[in-house]
Amino acid sequence: MAQTRASAAMRRFVDDELLRAPMLFDMVVDGTVAAAQGAFPRMSSYERGQAVELIEALRKHRHRMGQQFVEALRDAADPTAPNAGGGRLTAGMLTLDEATPAMLSLVDDDAISLDVQLSHAIQAVKGIAEAELRELESYCAALAGDMEMSAEHNPFGPETMARALWAASQLLSFSRGQQVAFLHFAGDSLAQVLKRSYGAAATGLASMGIEPAAYRTLVLTTGTRRGIGGSSAEGGWVPDLHRMLDSMPAPLDGHAPTALRPAAAPPPHRSSEPTPGTIGPDPARRPAGVHEGAPP
Repeated sequence: MAQTRASAAMRRFVDDELLRAPMLFDMVVDGTVAAAQGAFPRMSSYERGQAVELIEALRKHRHRMGQQFVEALRDAADPTAPNAGGGRLTAGMLTLDEATPAMLSLVDDDAISLDVQLSHAIQAVKGIAEAELRELESYCAALAGDMEMSAEHNPFGPETMARALWAASQLLSFSRGQQVAFLHFAGDSLAQVLKRSYGAAATGLASMGIEPAAYRTLVLTTGTRRGIGGSSAEGGWVPDLHRMLDSMPAPLDGHAPTALRPAAAPPPHRSSEPTPGTIGPDPARRPAGVHEGAPP
């Protein structure tokens, strides 16, 4: 029964995000156009002409591209869809019977360029929206009925969003160069938009009373988990802080650290009065040429 409720909550979350997807795509396109225009001073005349063509194509195909973006997200979020989860990018959409060796060479180069730009877009999202992404993943895990956080529970992760953006770029032109340029300028824009979108989605789920799954932020490379009191999960013994400090080697100068060094004892008080049994200064320490009773 709990799993049924969790699945219903996940479906509501997916439907809500799909309703917001057109607005999200519009914001990505706006950021893409601004990024392309901002790069004009650093471009050559040829590159500037290509960027102008890209901006015109975005304005012309914007509506259809938004529809394609939403459809790609819907297919990725639906596990029963034929293309759910995406697949290996295939640039050119050519079969082996139709393609000549020269065309296949161009297809390989285009595929590499697309993979590079997609990778950059995904890494930009993971870097810029890292905190918001982890928070949303914890809520998505709870929606899936799993209290251990995992990226696979988020149906709108960075990879899915980047692939949907690539699917939308297919409507730009038959030229792969324009599609690669679109992904190049859209990467940072997608990251900034998803940062706000992920944060808003997590806030909405929290307001619905969803308890996030547990974070897994500490990974022990030795494979052991330490419990309370310095004991490990395997029953072994882990030294406490005092034993660790005692086992640390001494500093190179041979002195203890200032915080651990004992306070120095005050210097002994020397009295100007002669000690009992002596009358004056030791004659043996009198400078040469000075006799007892002689004026100084």
